[in-house]
Amino acid sequence: MGKTRGQGEGSIFQEGDGSWRASLEVPGTDGKRHRKKMRGKTRKEVAAKLDAARKELAAGVVVDRRLTVAKFLDQWQQRRALSQDLAPATLTTYTDVIRFYIAPHVGGLLLVDLTASHVEQMTAAVIASGKSIRTANIARAVLRRALKDAMRDGLVMRNAAALSNPPRQPRREGRTLDLDQARALLAHVSGHPLEAAFVVSLTTGLRRGELLGLRWADIDLGAGYVTVRAQLRATPDGLRIVDTKNTGSVRMLPLSALAVDALHRHRITSPGLPSALVFTGASGLPVHPDSWRHHVYKATQAALGESWSPHELRHSCASIMLASGADLKTVSATLGHSSIRVTADVYAHLMRGDRTSADVMDQALGGSVR
Repeated sequence: MGKTRGQGEGSIFQEGDGSWRASLEVPGTDGKRHRKKMRGKTRKEVAAKLDAARKELAAGVVVDRRLTVAKFLDQWQQRRALSQDLAPATLTTYTDVIRFYIAPHVGGLLLVDLTASHVEQMTAAVIASGKSIRTANIARAVLRRALKDAMRDGLVMRNAAALSNPPRQPRREGRTLDLDQARALLAHVSGHPLEAAFVVSLTTGLRRGELLGLRWADIDLGAGYVTVRAQLRATPDGLRIVDTKNTGSVRMLPLSALAVDALHRHRITSPGLPSALVFTGASGLPVHPDSWRHHVYKATQAALGESWSPHELRHSCASIMLASGADLKTVSATLGHSSIRVTADVYAHLMRGDRTSADVMDQALGGSVR
């Protein structure tokens, strides 16, 4: 085996069969130093690989050619579990997504070789297997979050998932109750043990977990406000009160007179300490999220002739607010979205256009200003 070295190239060797090999000493993820080896058919090809490896090393990337995507994701999940910064249900979702949608398609690739094209092929394969575009996007999102940590730790130089193009999701306008339907539903649930829950849900747009996690200490009936700070979650260990979805989800909302009246009546029939949950079952235990969904399905079927979900009541709250003239900022704050952009993306089709631009054109072109 002959050896040739160009100036500044590092160690490049030619094998007896005519192929070329290069090697570079790099730190490994185990803290030890290793020889990174590269092969190619031509000296130019190997020199390019060596140059890329040296740039990675200079950038502080800990190159480990033996680390596969699957192995990295396994280690990443273990770290996330130990850090306890994710809800148990979220960890379970990550595990399932990695197991069923990510690992089968890109798990065998070396982490440093993963590209945006690989990620796009993964999402395409998920959709081709019969899964929804939403499922494919969830898989991409989980991989993007994991690779963000890989970049922070110097395992890769770029986030291939973030650079990939997401599958296009056709915009589907969710159903929302109109005013007549909302009134019909509230009339139907009058006297229902959870009447106040229906009223609060429809008038504040609380998420299901936020609604069921309300405590009497969170409600000031005199001032007419509710503070949203926690949510009821179903976990493998049972129902738990946990923090809200994100920082923006912690909020103080005004209660409508309709909601205040319903809560006053509910308080009389459901006395309890300030720390007690507002909405409980007949046994005094928390209302399971699945049980609440069943109540909503049953009540809407009876009142409207078709079943609606708790999330559609939340959408209906936003729809009614926008139709009544509420601005986007107010709706976003009420729903607890992380940003006003999220609200705009979801509810843009319900927003009325500002007449200012139309009036300006009428005035400029000789039309009558309304």
